[in-house]
Amino acid sequence: MVGLHHSHVQRIENWKRGLSVPVAERFAKALNKRIEEVLGVTSPGNATTKYVMLGGFNEDAEPYVEGPGQRLRVMPRKGENIDPWRIKSEACTRAGVKAGQVRFVDISAEAVENVKALQCVIAQIYGSGPEGRTVTIVRQFVPPSLLITNSDTVSEMPLDIDKGEAYIKGIILDDFTGA
Repeated sequence: MVGLHHSHVQRIENWKRGLSVPVAERFAKALNKRIEEVLGVTSPGNATTKYVMLGGFNEDAEPYVEGPGQRLRVMPRKGENIDPWRIKSEACTRAGVKAGQVRFVDISAEAVENVKALQCVIAQIYGSGPEGRTVTIVRQFVPPSLLITNSDTVSEMPLDIDKGEAYIKGIILDDFTGA
């Protein structure tokens, strides 16, 4: 009904593959449901929490630390709330944020509170339970509150910041790219 091979659907059902918005729309139409229901962003204690607990998200970024012989070509001005981060995944490659890059992130409260549509962000997921696993992710913001991947190779579950599934830590800046 949605034009996908049954093994692809099975990987989505077993949390081995995320669900893109266009595919979720196809599922919603086929199941006569709202897209929010298909993405699992409407029920409390939803599937995203389970996904985090099962170790479903990987670290997409880490704070940049200069090593021997490594220096960034550009640095923000002193006193700005801008930090360099090394991107580790392909989660937002279609938006220009590529693995291996050092990107500058505006961590000011003003930037986080005024995130704009389709900006790429660094966010954190705080797991509950005994492990209390925290994961740093790179995602693209889709108003009013979703964080999604935007990649040809990475497809993860959307996260709803209004439901506390993830918290934006900073906005990835377009005009600051390091070494």
